[in-house]
Amino acid sequence: MANYADFPSDEEQEKIRKYETPSFAISLYKEYRGQGIGSQLMVKMLELLKWQGYERASLAVQKANYAVKMYKDVGFKTVDENAEEFIMVCEL
Repeated sequence: MANYADFPSDEEQEKIRKYETPSFAISLYKEYRGQGIGSQLMVKMLELLKWQGYERASLAVQKANYAVKMYKDVGFKTVDENAEEFIMVCEL
């Protein structure tokens, strides 16, 4: 269903908690889109990050990407943008 989720190692997680905001991406195969699966997956990933002690998460998304609305719906806000992408952050 999902073809990408990237979580850092335990050592990298500790560094990120101290110094950075984790950034991640997900993608669903087309036949699974529009069913709420991506939203549920995103909510669970954000819950896991919060449980692990992170205060926020970030992502970059192409402006034309259909998922921009879903990211906003689960709590991401645009904090910056360039010609092609929105940079979004979700406070946990």
